[in-house]
Amino acid sequence: MLKRQHEGKEPLLLVPPFHRFGTPPMQQSRSNAFDNLSVRTKLSLGFTLLIAMILLVAYTGWQAALNLADRSDRMRDIASLGTMTRDMRIERLVYYVSGSDEQASKWLAALDKIEAQAHAIQPNFSSQQNVVLLNEVSDLLKSYRTFYQQAVASTRERDTARKAASTSAQALSVQLKALSSEANAEAYSYQAREQLAAATFDLQKMHLMFRDYIAIPSKDSAAAANSAVADVSTALSALKTTNLPAEAVQRLVAEASRYKQGLEQSVQAQEAVDAAQASITTTINRLLALGNQLTDIQAGFQKSDISDALRALLIWLGVAIGLGLLAAWLITRSIVVPLEQTVEMAETVAKGDFTHRQTVTRTDELGALQSSMQRMTVNLHGLVSQLKDGVVQVASAAEQLSAVTEQTSAGVQSQKVETDQIATAMQEMAATTHEVARNAGQAATSALDASRQAGEGDLAVNKAVGQIEQLAKDMAAAKAVMTTLRGHADSIGGVVDVHQIGLRADQPAGTQRSDRSGTGGRCRARVCGGGR
Repeated sequence: MLKRQHEGKEPLLLVPPFHRFGTPPMQQSRSNAFDNLSVRTKLSLGFTLLIAMILLVAYTGWQAALNLADRSDRMRDIASLGTMTRDMRIERLVYYVSGSDEQASKWLAALDKIEAQAHAIQPNFSSQQNVVLLNEVSDLLKSYRTFYQQAVASTRERDTARKAASTSAQALSVQLKALSSEANAEAYSYQAREQLAAATFDLQKMHLMFRDYIAIPSKDSAAAANSAVADVSTALSALKTTNLPAEAVQRLVAEASRYKQGLEQSVQAQEAVDAAQASITTTINRLLALGNQLTDIQAGFQKSDISDALRALLIWLGVAIGLGLLAAWLITRSIVVPLEQTVEMAETVAKGDFTHRQTVTRTDELGALQSSMQRMTVNLHGLVSQLKDGVVQVASAAEQLSAVTEQTSAGVQSQKVETDQIATAMQEMAATTHEVARNAGQAATSALDASRQAGEGDLAVNKAVGQIEQLAKDMAAAKAVMTTLRGHADSIGGVVDVHQIGLRADQPAGTQRSDRSGTGGRCRARVCGGGR
């Protein structure tokens, strides 16, 4: 029925025009660029930002670790420089005690090693403080090498002077012993022997002072040694006034002079050694102090690097947390808010309000979902309106169908009554037919002349009997054959009339009139009644 009602009308539209419901077309206003991004793009941007922040924090930590490792290497270089300085100091002290050329070579090797280390580590430092101190270290090492050369040369000169003085002292001892043996002769005076003994005592004292000076070189020991040499020279000079051999005395005086000269050279060389050693000590102390300063600077840089790394990590971590929260809020807001609006729209539609309209300004998936919800609401509104009209039409048609059904029921009842009446008439006709057949049998013997007519009548009667029986069965089975039954009844009536005409032709005139007025009239009346 609905299909028939929609035939010839405008078909249903999937998206009806908005002006049907009295609302203007939905205006797609431009929202901010972030809201118009697709959900996939927003999530991709959020995760990309998160990964970027994680990588940035990791890079900051990695860079801080590299800086700390590099700073540790610099501190290790400075520590190795200090260790080499201490090793060189030990080699110098050993050489100061032994004074051998072999130890001097070891000392020089230690110096070469520390210079190589200083040159090797200098390019690794870029800060101005470290560069200044390392340049000073290089200058000090150059000065140290000069002091080393001075110390070695002075030590060698001192050792040479000491050997010369020792040789002179031994020669003095030998000559003095020889002269003492000779002075024991009676030819020499007692005074000469006493002065010679005093000179021998002074010589022994000079030996002791010289050894003290060699053991502990100092100004006091050098003064004591020089005083002892002067006493020996004075004692030997006093031998010139004795009767001892003048040539022997002269040799003693000359040897004492050489001894004194060797001692003086030794003292001067020792002073040069002491000066070089003092400069070396000052240089080493300055090198150690510079090493400590460099170590302190590296420690300060290390603390600064750690502080900077922690600050950078905290800053980037804060930035990452802030950007992560901001991105999470923006993404969540851009997804949850339109979803809530869509759910609210769906709830409104679910409650049966199809007139709700909402302006959609987004162009992402959620905006498309809201637009689809809007179109669905409009379509539902149109469909509900059309269904409402259809329901009204169906209700009207149902009322008409109910009336028709009532009329049909009444007609069926009326037809049933008529069918019962027809069945009664048919029974009466069956009885009449049997009576007619009995009369026909009785008249068969008297109708020899009209055998052909009688045979045809017999056939018509038999056909009528079969039709009547079949009609009785059909009346009991279906109401729809009533029209056919009426036709059969009319046919039977016609056959009976023909038979009666035949009978009247065979009977006398009085009988025919009686029959016409009696049975034939009744039968015609019945048949005609049944036909009505």
